[in-house]
Amino acid sequence: QPTFLHNVRTEQTLYRPGETIRCLARVSNHAAQARAGEVLFSLHGSAAAPPVCCRVPVQVEADATQSVTAELSPPALPDTVGRVTAELYLEQRLVDRLEAGFVWERPDVMASGPELRMSDNYLTLAGRPLFLFGSDTYARTYQSAAENPLTWCRELSAARDIGVRLYENLQYTPRDYRFEEDDWRKFLAMAQLTQQHQLVFMPGMLIGHNTAVPSE
Repeated sequence: QPTFLHNVRTEQTLYRPGETIRCLARVSNHAAQARAGEVLFSLHGSAAAPPVCCRVPVQVEADATQSVTAELSPPALPDTVGRVTAELYLEQRLVDRLEAGFVWERPDVMASGPELRMSDNYLTLAGRPLFLFGSDTYARTYQSAAENPLTWCRELSAARDIGVRLYENLQYTPRDYRFEEDDWRKFLAMAQLTQQHQLVFMPGMLIGHNTAVPSE
């Protein structure tokens, strides 16, 4: 299929109450002629409500790429993880479909994670001495076009199923150590998902840098 979707995502990885969900996608056309169609965005934000949908016309010249956006209102009672699907229709025929996810900020979920403590040379998890199995990953989780909170959620769920209890991400360090709002939302989204899956989260802030912190 020479005309297809890619880079489907939401503008932010984490949304707060009242914020509008901005959906983004790109349509590439490698056919010899221009193609006209539409992209159907669907926001699946709550199991208790039908999806919110928006159709966006798209015209893509031969050997070109066109960006498509839509703004959707969130449901009144959102789930912890929302899902957006994008479907590409050409001549009223579905030719491609992709999905991505995002996190609804939930302080109650963030506070529900496991309690890890170090005492008398023992690590205790929820009050029990335990040998912790963990995993290590890095910035590609936040920066790859193939990664988003929906893939994070599935990965963390699988990790929990096989006995992983600690999730580390080396993250990344911006120029002059100046994190932007978009960066903090990514880190908060990951933190909330790890807590939801009862995983200890080890964010790799400033790993490999000369830092000093108080014992507290």
